[in-house]
This record gives sequence, structure tokens and C-alpha cells, in this order.
Amino acid sequence: MDSNSILIIKTEGRFLFLDWNKIDYISAESNYVRIHSGEKSYLVRETLRDICNRLANPPFMRISRSTIINVNCIKELRNRRSLSIEVVMNNNRICYWSRSYRPNLDN
Repeated sequence: MDSNSILIIKTEGRFLFLDWNKIDYISAESNYVRIHSGEKSYLVRETLRDICNRLANPPFMRISRSTIINVNCIKELRNRRSLSIEVVMNNNRICYWSRSYRPNLDN
């Protein structure tokens, strides 16, 4: 694990070094973000925008106002009638790719 593929977060009074490849997705929760990594999740007092700026593009992509995903963890994409896209992750968690972030899909 090289230093360019590590996200350092402060949670519960300690600093954790998370390998980017092990992060599945990140979701906003009010003034916090929750980083989901396998069966574990970490609540961090930071904005989604700040976390997004610290992550590599790719493999991370913002798909909605409240979600960033690791594209390497996508199992499948499904079109929905509302023009949003249902994103099925490898762990079968479903996230939604909103219309306003659809241009990111083309990139």
C-alpha cells in the first residue's frame, strides 16, 4: 500500500489509514460522512466535498449529492424510469446515480 492510495481519517479520537481499494462507497450523514469499507463503516466529521477532493479520480466518482462510490465495487447498473440509474454494489447494496451527476457516467 503506497501513500498515494491511503485515505487518512480521524474518527473516534484516532487516526485510521484506509486503503482506497477497500473503500466501497461514502455517504453523507448531516454534518458527517460515513465511509463504508466491507462490513465496517466509519463516521467522520468532514464534508463530502472535502473527502471527494482528497480521493483519486478514478476510481472514486460522485454519483449524487450524498454519495461517492468506488467504481471498482460496482456489480451492475440498471436504468430506472426516473432517469436515475440504480447502482448495485458488489455487496448488493443499492445506490442511486442521480440525473444531475449523469455526465460523470460518460467520463
